[in-house]
This record gives sequence, structure tokens and C-alpha cells, in this order.
Amino acid sequence: MARDGQSSDAGLSPGEKLSQMRTLMKDRNLDAFVVYSGDAHGSEIPAPSDERRQFLTGFDGSSGVAVVTADEALLWTDGRYFVQAEQQLDASLWTLMKQNTPGTPKVPEWLFNNSKVKRVGIDGHCTPISEYRQLLHAGFSPPSAPCLGASSSLSLKNDGASRPSDIAESKELILSENLVDLVWGAARPPAPCAEIHVHPLSYAGKSEISSYTQGGATTREKAAQMLQQMAAARCDVLLLSALDDVAWFLNLRGADVPCSPVFLSYCLIVNTASASCPPESGNPAQDASPLIVLYTNEARIKGAVAEELAKSRVYVRPYASVCNDLRHVLQNKPSFVDFIRKAGQKGNAEADVVNRQSDDRSKKEKTGAEMLWLDPTANVSIFATANECDTRVTLTVTPAAKQKAVKNPAELEGMKEAHVQDGVALAKFLTWLEERSEDPQAESFTEWEVAQVVDGLRALSPSFRGISFSTIASANANAAIVHYRPIREHSAPVTSSCLFLLDSGAHYAVGGTTDVTRTVHTGTPSESQKRYFTLVLKGFIGLSRQVFPQGTRGPQLDVLARQHLWASGLDYRHGTGHGVGSYLNVHEGPIGISPRLICQAGETDLAEGNVLSVEPGFYQQGSLGIRIENLVYVTKATPSENFENMRFLRFDQLTVVPIQKKLILPSLLTNEEIQWLNDYHQKVWTLVAPRLQEEAKQNNAVTSITVGGNRLMSVPSPDHTLSWLEKATAPLPLH
Repeated sequence: MARDGQSSDAGLSPGEKLSQMRTLMKDRNLDAFVVYSGDAHGSEIPAPSDERRQFLTGFDGSSGVAVVTADEALLWTDGRYFVQAEQQLDASLWTLMKQNTPGTPKVPEWLFNNSKVKRVGIDGHCTPISEYRQLLHAGFSPPSAPCLGASSSLSLKNDGASRPSDIAESKELILSENLVDLVWGAARPPAPCAEIHVHPLSYAGKSEISSYTQGGATTREKAAQMLQQMAAARCDVLLLSALDDVAWFLNLRGADVPCSPVFLSYCLIVNTASASCPPESGNPAQDASPLIVLYTNEARIKGAVAEELAKSRVYVRPYASVCNDLRHVLQNKPSFVDFIRKAGQKGNAEADVVNRQSDDRSKKEKTGAEMLWLDPTANVSIFATANECDTRVTLTVTPAAKQKAVKNPAELEGMKEAHVQDGVALAKFLTWLEERSEDPQAESFTEWEVAQVVDGLRALSPSFRGISFSTIASANANAAIVHYRPIREHSAPVTSSCLFLLDSGAHYAVGGTTDVTRTVHTGTPSESQKRYFTLVLKGFIGLSRQVFPQGTRGPQLDVLARQHLWASGLDYRHGTGHGVGSYLNVHEGPIGISPRLICQAGETDLAEGNVLSVEPGFYQQGSLGIRIENLVYVTKATPSENFENMRFLRFDQLTVVPIQKKLILPSLLTNEEIQWLNDYHQKVWTLVAPRLQEEAKQNNAVTSITVGGNRLMSVPSPDHTLSWLEKATAPLPLH
């Protein structure tokens, strides 16, 4: 999703930034420097202080890699952002590299095959292991820094890829400080340290829920389940580095990252069930449970958060201590367990002295962890620490990520309630938009102002906790930019006769996150617009109503959303679906639906309790964009037959927002598709109408909101919205 806010430019022009980068590279004997999008945690949307690629390039899409050499500057991004990147990059300075298109090499291949590039700098703290391994596979030699050691079972050296022997040693990766930070200087925003709050068990799940398929509710229940997964993988230490994994595991939420309720942190889980680990309480059951250590800014651990962590027996350490502590546990696990427990009693400052004294001793005793579990998005500096300790590493999706993707009954109820509240807000918005479109005397609104209206209507809900990504409000040609974000100063008008795309979502304290896209016409659509819309709708319905056997993976279903577009020689350059968190990140792995077979989603079965999006689209550059998106959850299907006792699954709809009927060509729909749409609209009416009726009875509905700080906008009354909703959900006739 698009960023929320702009990074400071430090008073430098785009050319000055590149000039300073090249000076710093020359001083360090670097031929190229790679700038990835994320932070130390592999976040898709980082905090403003970590928006390095955006600062350097001016491109603010959520995906992209920048490469700077002595005479070139290139940006790689995917099909969602081609149009946006062309608009935001200074073409006199930057070359756009369109990923996954014929003739475009990947970053590692381009670097390795460039005869002028021999030494490539990367920041180990901001380079995911997955990206680093691709550089090794391309043929680069690993860094020669002492901290990386001489060997690794996972191999920080080349992973067996072939490379020309005559230049093998002349292509080297160099671990460097982040040169973008040096250019950014004092203008770089400070690291965030927002308040953390407890996510109640009433929304996280009831304590009696304990099966792996439903996900534990308390931190200790989740830890017990993860311990089983660790034992099966023969790992005795697990480091959670993804921010949403940590927040989910500890039942905490934060606000360090725009639009995501997470906080900068790591979490270490250590299996202490061994004779060598010292006892803590004398209670065998308690002593055998894992040691849990949270790494974050300690100043914000207070009040209810401190009580929750204490109740879950979670120790808290400074954020910057994670690598030293990881080194300690990997070298001498019993010593580390004892150290952490003493730190909990004496305080971290005094215990850190013991930690430093234990380093030499622990290296000699050789009682370290057998294997460490890391997520592939963990950074190279973390991995280098494991390599230094000669510890085996498993690099796969963590148990936390797998459990988090399978919502328990309480989490699903929270998602359902959030979507009903969301449906009420969007019903009011669509009523307002239709009113304005039909009133020739109505004042015009820009895309940016319309986005403010949507956000403001959602904020009327008492449980609203913020938008889940920057609202995409795009008219006509702007909708062809998949993740377009309107800016106040440069925003097109939403007229009484335009094709308008709205992609928006929110977080709700009841435990839900929403993401919904609707494309509507404010006037009379053309036949071609209706045809494109109906082809997208047919794919949307086809995927939404599909029954599939257990063991199916998202990419296997992707063609269902594209089949009708393909039949007409059309397609779209983005995935069809992504996982969604429970009052967490709006993009959540490891599940998803896309044409890419080699990806996390291609290795992960869809399971009962998964929540994900279904969002096919079609785009014509310079003309239009169409997308229809609902969130769905995976549930058990009961087909009429039962082949060899196979278990079947299906999708059920979470989103309850009408699909505009005047954009549909009914002649292109089958009766089965029309009936599905009618049934869906009946569900929308059944769930949303009672909320509006209750508002009307209470006679205390908000009548206006302020848009853009100074513009008053009338909110449609509940009765008026009900009237609109009744028409919007009325059934289409069958053929």
C-alpha cells in the first residue's frame, strides 16, 4: 500500500542526494550500493525513519529496490507501481527497471553481470536474508568481515550456484553502514517509540482454545504450541523478528509504523527443557516452559502492558541488546537462561555486566543452542550472529506466522464485527457520493477530499483505531495506478460523470482489520467500461464461490479470477489475494493468491480460519482502473458428494458493501453468477440494515464531519442511507 506521509528531503535535490551517495561510495571503495525498501524487521511498510529508499529516489510505493553505481541509478519495482514510478522518479537521474517483464534482469544478475561492479555495499541490518541469498546465488562472494566467520551450515558463502571461476573472487559483497543515513543526516526522523497497549483476550481468543489449528490465545498457550513446532524441527531457539509476529504472540499492539498497530521489537523463545538449564521455581511444569524475552524500548513497558508481560513471564530487554543476547544463548544456553532470570531480578544494567563477563567463558564451555529458527525476512546481521557461533539455522516461515494466519473463533468474530461496522461507514459514503453526483448544485470534491470523507465516516465508529493503509481514491486515469495515493495539492476532481475506484480499510479495536475496494461510476458508464467491469466481476464471483480440497494452495486458485479476462486477451499485474491480520497488518503472510508459484503462498496450504482478500482488476494506462475486493475467510464446505472422505473448503464473505449494479452487463453473467450476487447483496442488507435502523431509532447520529481541517460535510441520515442500501442490494432478475 502507499505510504502515509512524506519523508524529509534534508533540503537536498534528487541529484544532490545521488552525488553525496557516490562520494561516500568512492570513499569506501564501493562500486555499487543496494537500498532495500524495508527495515531491520523486513516490514513492507516501515516507520518514517526507515524509509530510506523513498528518501533517496522520491518513489513512495511499498515495493522496490534501488541500486546506485558511479554512473547509474536504477529502481526495480513490480507491476503495481510501474505508472506511479514513472511519475515519481526523475527520469534524468533514475532508470525504472520493470520487474517480471521480458528483458529485465533481476537485481543480483544485473549487478553480477555489470563489468564495472566488483564491490557491492549492503547494510546488514536492512537486508533480508532472502535477498542476501539471491546475491550469493548470482555469484557474489560473501563479506570478508570477521563477524561472518569462516563457514556456515546454511552457507553465508555461495549456496552452490555456478559462477565464472575467473571472476569469482572479484565480485564481493561488503557489509557497510547505511550510506543513505549519512546523506539524510539530522533531517532523518527519529526512531519511533509510541505507546503500547494490551490486546484483550476477549478479542485474541478465549483461554480454553488450545489446538494448533485454532491458535492459542494467551502468550503461554501460543508458546506451548510453538515449542511443539520447534521440537519437530529440532530447533531450541526461535527469534521472532517480524513486528506483527511479536505483537500477535504477546497480545500487544502499538503505533510505531503508519497504519499498522505494531511496535519495534524482537522476541526470543528458548526451549529450557534440558538438564543443563538451571531451574527457576522448583515447579517442573513451569521450569520446562520456554524462556521468553522481548526486546524493545523499555521506557514504554509500564502499567497494564508491564502487568500483562509479567503475568506471561516475559522478560524485557533493551532493543539494541538482541544481537549480543542471541550470541550468548547460541554459545551457552544455560548461562543465558540464568543471566536473563537474574536480569529480571537485578535489572538489565547490572546484569549486562555479567553478560559481558560470560562471553569468553561461554565460548569455551560449548553448551550453546543446537539450532536457531529464523524467518527468511530476518536481517543479515542477525544471521551473521548465528554464523559467528557456528549454529545451524532453519530459514522457513516461523510457527508464529503460521499460527497467526489461522484465526481462532474469537478472532473471526472480531473480523466479522469489524466488517459490519465498516459496511455501515461505506454505505453512508456511497450514499453521499451518489447524492453529490446527482445534484448539479453540489460543490465538487477532489480525490484527496473524498479520501478524507471516507476516513472521517469510519472514524465515527467508537472502535475505530485508524486506517489500515493510505486510502486509494482515484478517478478515471488515476485509477490505472494500482496503488495511487491522492495528494492534497495535486488531486483530480471526482466529477458527476467519472469512473471512480476506492480502495480503503481500517483497524477496529474489536479485533478486526478491513480492506475493501469498490469501483463505481458517478454518471452513466460506457459499454466498454461495463464490459471490463463485468469480466472482472465474473472472475471475482468465480473465485469467491469455488469449493476446493484441503491441501490447496493459493496460487492454484489464481486462474479462477483471471480466466474471463484471459479469454479476452486481458490481465492485471498484481496478485489476486493476500492474507490479512486480526487487528494487525493488512498484508499478512504466508498465505496469498497470485500467479507466482515459487513464493511463500505457493508453499502454504489454505486452512480453515485463514482470512485473505479476493481482488481481481483491470487497468488501462491513461484511461481507467477497475478493481473489486472483498475479504473472505476459509471455512468447511459440505459438497453433495464425498470422494474418498476428502475434506473440502470454501470461502465465506466478510466484506459487506454493495457492488454497483449499473456497471454490470447482466447478459455476460450466468444465472448462477447472478444468483451468487443476489445472495451476497441479501447478506449485506441483513447485516448492515439493522445497524442503520438502530441508529435511526436512537436519533443521535452525527450529522456532519469536517474534511481537510476546514470543510464541513453533511453525513447522510440513517434513514436516507437505508433507502440507498435497499436499492443497492435489490436483486438482479435472472435470465
